[in-house]
Amino acid sequence: MTHESSGSDGPAAVSPEPDEDIRPAGVVLPGAGTVQPALSAAAPPDSLRQTRSERLAAQLKANLKRRKAQQRARAQAPDEDRG
Repeated sequence: MTHESSGSDGPAAVSPEPDEDIRPAGVVLPGAGTVQPALSAAAPPDSLRQTRSERLAAQLKANLKRRKAQQRARAQAPDEDRG
């Protein structure tokens, strides 16, 4: 039995040039300017931050809307679909 390698099998399909765009946040190549801390991009400004109670209230409101929509859909469904 002979085995011919086409060159596209296995891990040989890795691109030869390095991916320069993939690097951790906050890392800047030499000569590219100032280094920004990694957390500054991830943390929203104070005006966009929500307190825990605000988040919970929004979540409860969304859950209530979803449940009401499900109840309306069940009420409009034919009786044979109910199980």
